[in-house]
Amino acid sequence: MESRYLRQIVLPEVGEAGQKALSQAKVLVVGAGGLGSPCLQYLAAAGVGTIGVVDDDVVDISNLQRQVLFSTNDVGKSKASVAGTTLGALNPHVKFQLFQERLTSENALEIGSSFDIIVDGTDNFNTKFLLNDVSLFLRKPLVYGSISRFEGQVGIFEGKNGPCYRCLYPEPPRSQIANCAEQGVFGAVPGVVGSMQALEVLKWILFQKKGQEDLQPLIGKIWCADFKTMHFHTLSLSSRSDCLCSKSERSLPASEPEKACGVPPQKTWQDYFQSSPRPLLLDVRSAEEYEEYHLPEALWGLQDQGGLSKSREIYVYCSLGVRSLQACQDLRSRGYKAFSLKGGLASFIENEKLTII
Repeated sequence: MESRYLRQIVLPEVGEAGQKALSQAKVLVVGAGGLGSPCLQYLAAAGVGTIGVVDDDVVDISNLQRQVLFSTNDVGKSKASVAGTTLGALNPHVKFQLFQERLTSENALEIGSSFDIIVDGTDNFNTKFLLNDVSLFLRKPLVYGSISRFEGQVGIFEGKNGPCYRCLYPEPPRSQIANCAEQGVFGAVPGVVGSMQALEVLKWILFQKKGQEDLQPLIGKIWCADFKTMHFHTLSLSSRSDCLCSKSERSLPASEPEKACGVPPQKTWQDYFQSSPRPLLLDVRSAEEYEEYHLPEALWGLQDQGGLSKSREIYVYCSLGVRSLQACQDLRSRGYKAFSLKGGLASFIENEKLTII
């Protein structure tokens, strides 16, 4: 058993006591994608005793450019399930708890309560805000990670005290709704950032359980990396006096995270085709894109709402599902029952394999 971890046990910062601390630790990783893949692999390899994986998604062919936990044969399979199998083969001494469900305000506290530390491997603001509030409510640390194009960020929000994610972003930055699908990401970037998150988790466990002061986790700090220029710097954050982390009484918002964060709910193409009667379909791409090709019966644009009804559901789509979120938000503010179609037209073409006109 010890020979598996020999290379880290010989480090004075770890030793046998540190390895025992790692084997007793419980880490929850939310998201098994670009960040979660390398993070989970290094946590399992290091011998973290219990690892929880939360992800309701399935493996898509477009994931394989950066989500190194999966292979071509895994396309269409549950990410959480594949992660459990692959990581179990990597280290059979680790216990895995798999949650093949979407994290919501209704299940987040129950899922997170049995773990020592939480890792944010998500790529959307609503879940990041939810994880931050769960961290504060449970008073457990949150290892934050974020990627975009050639950039990445890593930090630890301590949970018991500030600063927290809301000190950095008091409200969801609605102008930055786009995720990796819209902005793009260089494949190796999440590999580096996710590995950094695993490193910070391991440092935090040793720092807390072994009292190893030579290790300095990024508590209250954000490590920022520009991988184009290889320029790195670290920001020190300060708590805001009016922030949730500065209050002795803390509560988790009772609403769904997308409602709490002002992000409209999404539907899938399967929801659309199985609905009866079928909802109105609204294309919010440019006129040129619409003329080049569009789905049958799809209305175009927000400029003319004469064909829309406030009593009938409206499914909004664009190319990748980002412009539709913004358009959906506008429609809902006007009283329409609008939903954004997840993944946009690209998801429809790839998964449905249907001809469009």
